[in-house]
Amino acid sequence: GVVRLGFASTEPGTAGRVVDAVAESYRDVSAEKWREGLVSYRASIRDEIEETDSLLLVAQTELGKLRGVEQQARVQTAVESDLGQYETVLDRILEARGASAASLPNPGSVPAVAEDRVVGPLYRRLIGYRSERQRMVVGPDARSPSHPDVQRLNALIASTEANLVSALSGRVGALRGQIEVLGSTPIPTTVGRGAELAEFVARSQQTLAALGDTAVELAAAVVDQVVIDNRE
Repeated sequence: GVVRLGFASTEPGTAGRVVDAVAESYRDVSAEKWREGLVSYRASIRDEIEETDSLLLVAQTELGKLRGVEQQARVQTAVESDLGQYETVLDRILEARGASAASLPNPGSVPAVAEDRVVGPLYRRLIGYRSERQRMVVGPDARSPSHPDVQRLNALIASTEANLVSALSGRVGALRGQIEVLGSTPIPTTVGRGAELAEFVARSQQTLAALGDTAVELAAAVVDQVVIDNRE
């Protein structure tokens, strides 16, 4: 706002000198108050930055732990799914050794087994042998069970099944042990907490960025005021 000053005196020039002196004093007091307010505001901004930064660090730490817990839960679920596939195939083979290929799950329905570097090739080989034998013993040109070709396939099927059962049993045992280890660590309920923390972290980072911009602007204002004061 505009401040109007007036002073009356019978002495020539006195009124002007008094007004100038009062105006200069008022300006000095106003500038000092402005600087004090600026410094105080800078201090409050600095305190707010420190507090926000501290809360952000706590939230980031908790979010990291929470994501670790969620990752553990995902791993356990995946391992349990793989175990179910291995057990299914193993049970089917043990229930009817030497049966037709149709009695075995399609490889596409048991991807963990089909993609296994050891078990997968054995499983596909067994399906192939069983399918070939099925074609050989069924139809108008069917061969008898005692036919040498059928006997040869029976031997291949038996040896492949034995190797596959051994490999599957090893995988099942390993997966059960892994699940036991994972299950020994309780997984707390984290529904909604991860999203809440992630939102808080994002909001705090935005607040810190805004406070940082304000702090830079205030620092520039202080420098400008110092330059003005020095010039005066």
